[in-house]
Formats: sequence, C-alpha cells, structure tokens
Amino acid sequence: MVKDDNLPVVLCRYQSYTDVQFLLDEFHRHFTVITADSDECAKRFLDQENLFVNCLIVTQDSLAVGEGFGMLLHPAVCGERCMKILLYEDLSVELVRDLLEHQVVDGLISRQSDPDLLRSKIFQYTLARNSETPKLTDRDAASKPVLLVVDDETHATKYLKKQLEISQSEFSVYCADCAREALAILERPELDVAVLLTDQRMPDVNGRELLKQVRKKYPNTVRMLTSAYGEVDVAVDAVNEEGLFRYITKPWRSGEVIEKTLQAIQFRRSQMDRMEKTLIRKEATFLNVIERRKNRIHEAFERVFPQDFSFYLDLFFDLVSSVEVLDPGVSVLDADELNEIESELVDAFVSEVRKQYYSLQPIQKYSEDITRTLLQRLLGASLLDFDEMNVEYKNNKLRISNPKNLELNMYAHLMGPVKRVSSQLLAQQASLFLLLALWNLWQGDVQFKGRCQAYDLCLIMDLPSAKGECHG
Repeated sequence: MVKDDNLPVVLCRYQSYTDVQFLLDEFHRHFTVITADSDECAKRFLDQENLFVNCLIVTQDSLAVGEGFGMLLHPAVCGERCMKILLYEDLSVELVRDLLEHQVVDGLISRQSDPDLLRSKIFQYTLARNSETPKLTDRDAASKPVLLVVDDETHATKYLKKQLEISQSEFSVYCADCAREALAILERPELDVAVLLTDQRMPDVNGRELLKQVRKKYPNTVRMLTSAYGEVDVAVDAVNEEGLFRYITKPWRSGEVIEKTLQAIQFRRSQMDRMEKTLIRKEATFLNVIERRKNRIHEAFERVFPQDFSFYLDLFFDLVSSVEVLDPGVSVLDADELNEIESELVDAFVSEVRKQYYSLQPIQKYSEDITRTLLQRLLGASLLDFDEMNVEYKNNKLRISNPKNLELNMYAHLMGPVKRVSSQLLAQQASLFLLLALWNLWQGDVQFKGRCQAYDLCLIMDLPSAKGECHG
C-alpha cells in the first residue's frame, strides 16, 4: 500500500480475489486502497493510530465467513467520518432489516452496479462529512417527541395511533394520509417531529420521495419506511439515498412500532448530544483562531503603522464582529493548525491597508476626497456607488449614511470564518478600517450597526466649513 495523503482511504474487506481485483482496478487512481482478506488483517489496519479510514467496503461473502457484523462494528469505523458500504450479490429484505437494526451500514451497493456509482458515493460522503456543520433548532428541544405516521390507509393509521397511545406515553402520535398533509404537520413550529414512519406505496408522492424531501428540509427527523410488499430495491435505495433508519414490514405490530420508534428517538437524542458537543468544540476552537488572528494583526500593524492606528484595530474588530456571517466549518477551523494560512491572511490584509494608507496622504485633517475614495471602495463590495448614499449638511453637521432601503452587504469579514479572501473583500475590509481610523482622528463619529451579512453605516462630523461639500 502506498498512501497518498490527498486521497480518501478505502479499506476493502474481501473474500473473493475477483472482488479485490475489481476494486483495485477501478479505484486505485482515486483512492488509497487497502485490501484485507480476513477480519484479523482488516483489524490490524484499523488499529493503526496514524491511519484514518474514510470508507470501509465489506463484501457480502466475507460476512458469511467472518464475524458477522463484527468488522462493521469495529470502533475505528463506528465514528461519523467513516462510511460503511456493503458490496452485495443477492440481498433480502431480512438482511436489510438486520443491517439497519445494528446500524452498521451507510450504503448498500450491488456488485453489478456501475463503478462510478460507488466512486461518486464515497467522494460525496467524504466531502459532506468533512464540511459538515451541525444545525440545532428550537423545536429540537421540545419536551415530547412526535411520531408521524403517513399512510393512505386511514383506518389502519387510526387503529395504530390508538394502540400506540394506549401502550406508551413517551411520544405523541400524529397521522397523515398523504405527503402534502405530512409536510404540513412537519411545518408546525410547536411540534417536534422526531420520527417519520411512511408507507412506500401512496398516490401522488410515494414514501421514498417523501423521505427525500424530509431529509433535505428536516434532517434531524429520523426516517423509517414501511411496506407490505417486501421490495428489496426500494429498501436498498432508501438506505443509500434517504438515510433510512429502519424498515418495517406490514402488517404493523404495535409492539414492534413502539420498539423501533423508541430506538429512533434514542438515536436522535444521541445525535443531538453529539451535535451540541461538536458545536461547543467548534465555537471554542473558532474563538482561539480569531484571538490569534487579532494578535497577529496587532503585531503586524505595530511594525508598519503609527501607534495610534493600531489603537483603532480593536474598535474595527468589534464593529465587523457585529455582522453575522456563516458558521465556522471544519475546513476553516483546520486553519488553527495551519500557521502559514493564517500568516498569509494577515499579511494580505496588512498589505492592503498599507497600500491604501499611503495612497491617501496627507491625512492630517478632514478630506472630502479621502472620504469619498474610501466609501467608494467600501460600497463597491455591495455593487453600490457613493452617489447612492444620503449626504446632508445641517446645523454645521455633515452626515453621510445609507438610505433605509439600501442594504450594504458584508458576506464575510476577518472576524468571521475565512481563511482566504478575495481582493475585493480585502479592499472592503481595509477601507472600512481606514475610514474608522481617519474619522476618529478627525474627531468624527462612526456609527456602524451590523446584522445578518449586512450593515448600516452613518458618518457624522462637526464641520462648519464643509457646507456645500460631499454632495456628490
């Protein structure tokens, strides 16, 4: 095995030489492929501390001679960032149910499938896991979870609802006879729909299509599928595409539905706990990244600019921090360990400020031209022009502000989750800092109000001699 750090690592537990040759031929250019012809051999790789496996592929025949689901339950592949795929020849609904019951697979791929399907699935999963930023909503914290049962056979759902409500009190039960009604229930903000159980065969929108919509819009709702027809292909596709949690065959048995629903609720709670801990960790790490970035910028400014300019940096940091931008993702947090990336970002910002600063001289007293130049660069990021600003001179006060209907955009800033920035963003940030610093030096007042990816700006100065100036 020759490991390429730029390629995802795929460990293949195989039994047949034909399988391993197929995997090597198809994937060696796209992945670092490791092969193991026994559970013991595979475990030796998984136990290596310096080896991170992105995907474990287990062939169906190796399950029969190995330790059952043992390999798929190995601690090294039970985390969130390792995808587990079963490469199968002939699959039964019972095996699908067992695999879901033990929560040991993320994908089921036929040996006869196009290799591109498997290849793209691994890439998609790896990218999604590496960039995942968990989301929690207020409804996720609701006190009593809801099971939503969707089936066009209303008499059956009413009977099941009655049986479930008599037999347990840990969750509420709501019913819908079509996808449209189910989505309407999901939209109700007072309900915490923790689990969705939908029939596959329904008019208009089938179960899989509903699961797909729910996964996209309500990813924290655990999804289960039910059918009376034992459709293996439907179950396999639901596992691969809709992240199916359980597959329940009809006719329903209330005891089984209760058991699976409680398992789903517990699974969801554990996922929520993990997401909350991940958010806390990311926020803490991100604060460290930003604090180090501030210190780097301060150190660079003290070497390049007058001391009073460095004084305005903290004010600049506070202003831009009031603008809400994207949550920090994994790739940005990785910059915490990549000093060269942070250095490049700081150097680029300081260089842009320096370039603009020396192009604006002299700066000792208020200048209409300097103000206009800085505002024009600042507004350019919003595709706006200085002439669109409100400029007023009244009672010896100059006031420059954006109209209420004119939104000034700031999609990212140096106190947000960026590690590389465009030249336009650098110019915007540098101009904002210089505008803030110079107007304070000129005894002016800078009012800045941040909101979600936008801000309001108002510049005020006592300037009796400015009458007639800055009117565009």
